[in-house]
Amino acid sequence: MKKLNPLDNDLPILNEAIVNWFVKGIDPEETIFECTELIKFQKIVKISNKYDYARYGLKRMNEKVFRVFASVDQNDKELKKVKSGTSEKIQYVPDICFIVNEDISDMKIPKKLDYWWYLDLANERIDAFIGERVKPG
Repeated sequence: MKKLNPLDNDLPILNEAIVNWFVKGIDPEETIFECTELIKFQKIVKISNKYDYARYGLKRMNEKVFRVFASVDQNDKELKKVKSGTSEKIQYVPDICFIVNEDISDMKIPKKLDYWWYLDLANERIDAFIGERVKPG
């Protein structure tokens, strides 16, 4: 498990959910849905110099680093990287996301955050460690 620091705080809710599952037996759904800190849901996306720019929906983005969050709002878009006019999907970036590049340390979690996207990813990673789990019920 990768140790996180404030400069590379990438999907910390996943690490927390996975550790809680293995160490404390806490279901990932509980860890994810009870979290109240938006910063724990951020995915840090860095567009390398191999790419010309990033595109959010149809909008060209000038930044090279983004703080991305999974969204249930159908008005939100997908962030892609573009090279020579061709866009590419960015690994572990949700198809629908919102971007908040300002300070979020005191920001409340918006209603549009897609908790289920994070839960699915946490479950995928746990299953990759142990193989398929038997779901309770």
